[in-house]
Amino acid sequence: MRIIILFLIVSVASCSSKWEVASSIGPEPRYISQLISIDNNLILFGGKNDTKDFNDLWSWNGSKWNLIGNGATKRWDHSYVYMKNFNQIFLFGGRAFEETEGKEERIELNDNWVYINNTWKQLKIESPEKRSAHTLVFNEKIGSVILFGGRNNEMVFNDTWSFNGKEWKKLNSLGPKGRFGHTLKYDKISENIYLFGGHDGKNLLNDLWVFDGVQWIEINSGVKPSPRMAHAMEFDNNGNAILFGGWDNKNSVSNELWLLKKKIWTQINTETKPQARLAHAIGFDQSNNEFIMFGGSSGFNGKFLSETWKFILKN
Repeated sequence: MRIIILFLIVSVASCSSKWEVASSIGPEPRYISQLISIDNNLILFGGKNDTKDFNDLWSWNGSKWNLIGNGATKRWDHSYVYMKNFNQIFLFGGRAFEETEGKEERIELNDNWVYINNTWKQLKIESPEKRSAHTLVFNEKIGSVILFGGRNNEMVFNDTWSFNGKEWKKLNSLGPKGRFGHTLKYDKISENIYLFGGHDGKNLLNDLWVFDGVQWIEINSGVKPSPRMAHAMEFDNNGNAILFGGWDNKNSVSNELWLLKKKIWTQINTETKPQARLAHAIGFDQSNNEFIMFGGSSGFNGKFLSETWKFILKN
């Protein structure tokens, strides 16, 4: 049985929050990667553009990008998190190219990697099924990684898994329908995990769910972003999350900006706005108290982007 909570409707708002270009120098143009926060740095790994796929590791220090090195095998549509209790990056799955009888084919992965002491190491453990476009998030409250969803050539997943640093465990938790291209983010204030949107294999979605570590709860928040996938979302340290872009139900790339605060959505209008994009990455810069956005594409067959934007939220 699922639980639905209803909240009041909130309309479009204008405020003094603003977007600014933070840098035009850094990683090569790419999409389908992500940004994770480690201390006062944001970390970017892998991704893909129209000519190559990547396995480079970059760090944003609040003012510029620094190349750390290369790491696990090249991939995109993967997911990774920082496990504070182990002081390591944990990476699972994604897509990659594989040579088969002289032909290059795309394959799904279910390998596990950790980055610790400046070294990548592959873990030889039993894993969830091969998949891409899934999401991982680190649940600070319980000290474990949570995995939800994704897809491969055979199915779209609706499973929830936890990883404790040593082994995977499938959780018996009923909740959202299967999907890929969604977002899954941890809120330090409520100590809950928030899931939004994605694609179930037939339709785009715009449902909002909360996972408390035990059960999934659907939130009916009234006004909300239109159904979409390949958007990006992140929380700050005060329980505020922003969502930008994605592929929406108008069959177009979005440049909408939304704020999620106390389970209520508000659309934000700003004077300056980045171009519409999908499969970009957003992280929260702890040192400057601002959101950072990198890369993406102007469409599924569009231009790959490499500029870095910052968004300053003013409540």
